[in-house]
Amino acid sequence: MGLFGLFGKKNTREPEVKKEKYREYTKEDAKEIAEVIREKFSQPVMRICFTHSAPSKLAASKIGGYPYWEKDKEYPVNSKGDKLVLLCQINFNDEKIPEGSLLPDKGLLQFYIDTDSLMGLNFDDQTKQDGFRIVYFPEFDESITQADVLLMGLPANTEMKDSNLPTEKEYGIYLEEGVDSISSSEESFDDEVRKAIEELYSDYTDSPVYRVLGNECYDELFTLLTGFGSKMLGCPGFTQSDPRDDYDMHLTTLLQLDSEEDMMWGDSGIANFFIDPMDLQKLDFSDVIYNWDCY
Repeated sequence: MGLFGLFGKKNTREPEVKKEKYREYTKEDAKEIAEVIREKFSQPVMRICFTHSAPSKLAASKIGGYPYWEKDKEYPVNSKGDKLVLLCQINFNDEKIPEGSLLPDKGLLQFYIDTDSLMGLNFDDQTKQDGFRIVYFPEFDESITQADVLLMGLPANTEMKDSNLPTEKEYGIYLEEGVDSISSSEESFDDEVRKAIEELYSDYTDSPVYRVLGNECYDELFTLLTGFGSKMLGCPGFTQSDPRDDYDMHLTTLLQLDSEEDMMWGDSGIANFFIDPMDLQKLDFSDVIYNWDCY
C-alpha cells in the first residue's frame, strides 16, 4: 500500500479564513460617526456664498470680471508675457472676519490664472507663480472704476468665449462663518472612522472600514465629510490626491473653488490654493500651492 493509501488523500485546500462579523450599519450610523469626527476635529471655515449677479463695485468680492487694478502697478503676466486673468478677489473690508482668524481683516486679495489648457497649473512646481499669481492690496482706492481699468487694456474672463477658463461669467460672492472637520480626502480618514466605530459601538477591526460599514453607510459617511464646496480655511477636498504630500508647510486652505454654480474645473473638478499658516499671518502670499484636479 502506498503512502496515500496509508494516510489518506493529501489535502490541497487552503485553510478556511474565518470572516469577521459586524453589526449592520445604516445611514443613521453614518451620521453618528460623522458627528464624532466633527467634534474631534472641528476647525473654523469661511464658506463662499454666491449672489448670482455681477456686483456694481469693481473692488467687490467676486468671481471673474475685470479686476481692481492701479495703473502704476505692474500687472501679472506669465513667462511669455501673456496677461493672466482674474479668477477671484476677496474684499476683506466688506467681509465679517471673526476675531482671531488667520484671514486678513482688511485689504483686497486677488487670484489670477492663465488661460492655457491647464489653467496655469504647473505639475513640476506648484508654487511657481508663473501660470498663476496671488496679489494682495493692504490698502486700495475704491474710486477706481471699470472704465479706468478698461483704459489700462486689462483682460477679463467675461470677454473670452470658448476659453479654457473654469467660468466665463462674473458674479458676486460673500463669506459666511462656519465649522469644518477633516474630510474623506484626508489620508487619516479611515483610521479616524475606525476609532469612531470602536468608541460608539465597541466594534474593533483591522479590516477596511468600507467593508465593515457596508456600501450604504460608507457612501453616506463619505458624502457627509467630503470636504468639497467653495471656501477659505477649513479642510480641503480632492477628486484625486492631496498635492501637499510634496510640500510640508502648506497646511492652510487659502482658497478652494469647487465646480458649482457657473464654474467647472475640467470634468467636475475642484481647485485649491494652500499656504503656510505663518506666511498667511504675515500676509506673505509669495509661496502658495496652486492645484486643481478632476474626475
